[in-house]
Amino acid sequence: MVIEVRLRVALILLTLLVVIATIFYNIVEGWGLLNSFYFSVSTASTVGHGDFVPTTNASKLFTIFYMVISVVLVLYSIALVAQQRIIFHLNLHRKQLQPIAHSDSSEETRRADKKMGKKKK
Repeated sequence: MVIEVRLRVALILLTLLVVIATIFYNIVEGWGLLNSFYFSVSTASTVGHGDFVPTTNASKLFTIFYMVISVVLVLYSIALVAQQRIIFHLNLHRKQLQPIAHSDSSEETRRADKKMGKKKK
């Protein structure tokens, strides 16, 4: 699967997970939608200010799994963006170096050898 498709899938899954977490905290904890969304995003981004904390056992268990899955998705997305940038720059430099690699450098080699005192056999 190409990087763009994998990144799109990861971001869709992450968005879906944040929406599910927002709805879950709204229902189970009784927080408003904005506070539930705020807690979901701050937890997924590992910021976690501590101003909202899960109080029920169900919320605590859900949060444990939510943290692990959301952090993995965030890190995976970051890795895919980094991989995409690296491949872009490698291809860019490869295109820039191709004319140099294909040029006839035998004359340059002879001049360099002559300067160093090497004789051509």
